[in-house]
Amino acid sequence: MHFQFPWTGAQKDAARKSLLAAFFVRHDQTDPAAVLWRRRFGKFVSYYRPHLPLLAAVLSCAVLVAGTALALPLCANYITSHLTGLPAAQDGLGPILAMGGVMLAIFAVQALATY
Repeated sequence: MHFQFPWTGAQKDAARKSLLAAFFVRHDQTDPAAVLWRRRFGKFVSYYRPHLPLLAAVLSCAVLVAGTALALPLCANYITSHLTGLPAAQDGLGPILAMGGVMLAIFAVQALATY
């Protein structure tokens, strides 16, 4: 079952803008909900404060793993679509081997980041 709002397009845009504005508006220090949120967020961050370098390393390695997981198939696609269609076999062998070296380096980065 799909729920649809009974709003027109203009009403949807106005509601979306008001929600976005409410998200970015700075609340008063006296607003109890804002004070509670800041207190909870501060307590949450206090648990990670001693481990921030480790957290940064883990997040950067996760980005590296994701990037290399995308880069390897792109390299293979480049080899199969561009380099194998070269007319002379000797002209294509050097770039294919170079791309193989790049793929090995990417795989090594991926293995280190996974470790």
